Amino acid sequence: MVDSLPVELIHHLLSYFTADEIFYTFMNVTSYIDAILLTYTCYRINFKSISRTNFNLICQHIIPNQVTTLTLSNDENTPGLGGLFLSRFQIQQFTHLQSLTLIDIGSDLWKSIITQLIHLKRLYSFSYINLREAFWKSNLSGTAITQIDIDLFSSYAPILSQLYRLRLCHGDFFESVQFPNLRHLILERSSINTIKHISSVAPQLKSLDTKIQCHNLSTKIVYPLLQLTRLTLVIDDFVCSINDIERMMSNLPRLKHLTLTASCHNNVIDGHRLQINMQHLITFNFRFNLFSHLESEDLNSFRTSFWLEEKQWFVAYGYQCLFSVPCFNTRFAKEYFQFPVYSTLPNNRIFSDCIDTLDLSETAYNVEHQYMHVKTLTLCYPVILSSIERIVNLNGIQHFILLSMVDNFPIIETLDKMSNLRQISLSVCVKYFLKEIRSKTLENIRILTINPSYMDDNDYNIEKLSIVFPNIEHLYVKHICVIAKMFSFLDRFKYLSTASFQYMPQSLNDVTTRQHCLTIQSALDRIRRVQRFHYTYRLDYVSVYFWL
Repeated sequence: MVDSLPVELIHHLLSYFTADEIFYTFMNVTSYIDAILLTYTCYRINFKSISRTNFNLICQHIIPNQVTTLTLSNDENTPGLGGLFLSRFQIQQFTHLQSLTLIDIGSDLWKSIITQLIHLKRLYSFSYINLREAFWKSNLSGTAITQIDIDLFSSYAPILSQLYRLRLCHGDFFESVQFPNLRHLILERSSINTIKHISSVAPQLKSLDTKIQCHNLSTKIVYPLLQLTRLTLVIDDFVCSINDIERMMSNLPRLKHLTLTASCHNNVIDGHRLQINMQHLITFNFRFNLFSHLESEDLNSFRTSFWLEEKQWFVAYGYQCLFSVPCFNTRFAKEYFQFPVYSTLPNNRIFSDCIDTLDLSETAYNVEHQYMHVKTLTLCYPVILSSIERIVNLNGIQHFILLSMVDNFPIIETLDKMSNLRQISLSVCVKYFLKEIRSKTLENIRILTINPSYMDDNDYNIEKLSIVFPNIEHLYVKHICVIAKMFSFLDRFKYLSTASFQYMPQSLNDVTTRQHCLTIQSALDRIRRVQRFHYTYRLDYVSVYFWL
């Protein structure tokens, strides 16, 4: 039946799948499909958080000039992937590549990738995403990395003019570049001068996402960007007034979507003036950090029919911050959730409905509100199970963080009610947890974090832990482990894809840190050569991350 389908239809079907999904699902179905897979030229490869098995599957079957989209991730979920991939392929082989994304690729691999970009004549999208690069151990100093960046800029600068989409850590070297085709730009850090240059050399720019560092009292935050329709802007080291915002808006005549974060003078709390400047917008989200306390009547200018009925733009105030709802309200759930002091909403339900992370350490004693969309639940003080059920929907919990345990707390009954639970973080005495859990097996748990509150709690039974959690795929041990114990974990947990272990305390000096790093690195390389473990790894200055 499938062999009667036209090639064009199958190509259209394949466009909905990534490369690993295509090979896993369609390979060896029929010889007709296999022949189509060999000639398909629009493979999309995404190595972010990929399993080692699927990585090998792609590398065994992919032909570089058939790939149009490639994401290389060398982060803590796939540590060492970048080096392993570049040992099999060179970037210049991907001659039909249209989109390239690099995630935490590392300064050691940067040169071998960036110098080959000039060969990618069809590339229109390039992104470098720097999630935690500053924490990875490197043989290069910060000064050396900066110099490499400067030296290599001439290598990749020529390709920038052909790009439609670009994401980089900064735009320090943009002054010498033209962007005639650029539509979408993300800069994690920029300056007033960078934005000024972009405004003159990127005539087709439609969206901009950046953090501007203002080191002087410049009154012009954004220069004219005549085609810009979407702006996400964080303003740092500068206190904005309503006049600054008005001048900015005058330079953005076609803007339709604005997200603005800044420290502000209290004169920005003027819904009437903001209405004049923002009425043509479709969406307007903001977070204004203030330097004085507000009263409820200070929000009256945001309680007009324009804000509440026409636009339905609601605002709230708390923690000396005026912010739009619901875009920024989850900020209040990072630790102990508290409702804002004032808001323009008719009731507080929108706040509780948007909360997906909740710490019941303090909230447990307030059963006035329900949080039905919580996915991550933290529990500390002893709480009656029926009280928990009145506050949250336990069936929706995916990640359970346990900070303490007390006698007679029904931990097994609580876990049984979390039917969608996939992740547990233990910040308790592990031996006590294992004792209370008795012979129960938690087969649905895929991610386990061990972060005991007592640093000497590291003599629990790993074998028993692996029996309680038989299907763990991602393991994070956040207390100091010797190498022998690390490999005991790796040996006992049969389905691990990633694992990380702390190998030294954070308080040691730089010299001791470097010595520990070298010792761990040497030992791991030796074990990999002589034993049956197949892994790649990366070190930061405290922990080692394995990809298995």
